[in-house]
This record gives sequence, structure tokens and C-alpha cells, in this order.
Amino acid sequence: MKQVSTPEFHEYSAKVIQNARALCAALVERGEKISTGGTDTHLIMWDLRPHDLTGSKVEKTLEAMCITVNKNSLIGDSS
Repeated sequence: MKQVSTPEFHEYSAKVIQNARALCAALVERGEKISTGGTDTHLIMWDLRPHDLTGSKVEKTLEAMCITVNKNSLIGDSS
């Protein structure tokens, strides 16, 4: 709790949210579908169904590029 109360952590947190918003905006600009319509937090729910991709495939690809993500089930997922 001590770390999260520091000004440095608050600055870091604000940058994480700013970066998530920028990534989300860039995805939308390129025609990607965001399940939640955007983001106000550090989370982006990118709908991969139009590309016929699964979250696990994209997770492994991004992980190989040192980008950490997780796959979540969304409405309409078959598994």
C-alpha cells in the first residue's frame, strides 16, 4: 500500500491509462471492433471474431512480442 500512495505510482498509473486509450483509439481508427466501445481504464476488450481468431492464438503471438495480455470470454464465444 505504501508504493501505491506515492506520486510516482500515480504518475505511472495515469500513463498506463493514457497508453490504453491511445491503443484503443488506434485500433478503432483502423476499423477494429472494441466490445465495450472504448476504454476508461487500462483494459481493452478487442473483439477478434471478425478476424476468425481466438484469444489464445493472439495471446501467444503478442507474448512472443513481449506484450502481456489475457484472453477473456465474451458474449457469443463458443468456448
